Amino acid sequence: MRFSDRLATDNALTLVRSSARLVFALITFLYLYHGGIDVGSWLALVMLGAYVALHGALVWRGGMLAEAGGVALDIVAIAASVWLDPSPMPPTLMLFLVLILSGGLLHGPMRFNLLLGLSALAVAVLISLGERRIGADVSAMWFAGTIMLACALYAGVLLYRNQAHERLALEATWRDPQTGLISHQALISTAGWLLPLHDRMAAHLTLVLVEAGTGQNLATLAERLSQRLRRSDIAARYNEQALALMLPCTTVTAAENLLSDLRQQGTEFRAALVAVSSNDQSLEAALHHLEHHLQRANDSNHWMVHATSV
Repeated sequence: MRFSDRLATDNALTLVRSSARLVFALITFLYLYHGGIDVGSWLALVMLGAYVALHGALVWRGGMLAEAGGVALDIVAIAASVWLDPSPMPPTLMLFLVLILSGGLLHGPMRFNLLLGLSALAVAVLISLGERRIGADVSAMWFAGTIMLACALYAGVLLYRNQAHERLALEATWRDPQTGLISHQALISTAGWLLPLHDRMAAHLTLVLVEAGTGQNLATLAERLSQRLRRSDIAARYNEQALALMLPCTTVTAAENLLSDLRQQGTEFRAALVAVSSNDQSLEAALHHLEHHLQRANDSNHWMVHATSV
């Protein structure tokens, strides 16, 4: 396995994040220790030990609670470092910017916005407390906070732009990487010649929309469907929750039997199906029509619904 492949694994991400936190903690400790904080240099060592121990416990536990606890611990530790910073304009404020940017790069805009809001609140509280702190340069702290906010917002705009580019690139690809099926855009392109062909041949064509049920993921559902479909059948990724099937030369009854057999094998899903009798209506409109009817289905007895013909 290449180094880049190893770096992409979850274990490598945990190692990189833990190492980065340790490096920043050591740098901050050395700065506060040699800076001679008012309450004693020993406190910096105690904070370092507590920070490393708590983060080690969170990494060992894992899960979403550990992730949320790690974020909270980072914010508290940075806020404490800023408060203990002996400089009139604490350079440790920059650690908030590191926290925001790292969270946004790893988890996307939602995490970026959350960390930006929490950091802005923490900085505002620290600045207000700094007004009563002897020796604090409040105007410099406000300036530094404003510059950091501007940098974070600029980085957020670039992050959103990159995410939009990734979405457009994914839509332009022929094959969906998560399910291994063709993409939504590829399905629309295929329908451009398949629907008129079946219309001229007066052959049956059934369109199906399938959504994974509780306890099932889309990749598993796609794999089990692929094992049952013929080579002439077309399966594609429709959206984040559903797959679309085009079954040439297949009646609605035959499609029902296929879905029922798959359901009896233990695959939980909901399905909506319709017979396509004309190519006058676009595939996009037909899929949207099926998506509307799929809302009537559930994961129990009424898992398959029939839409009106398109």
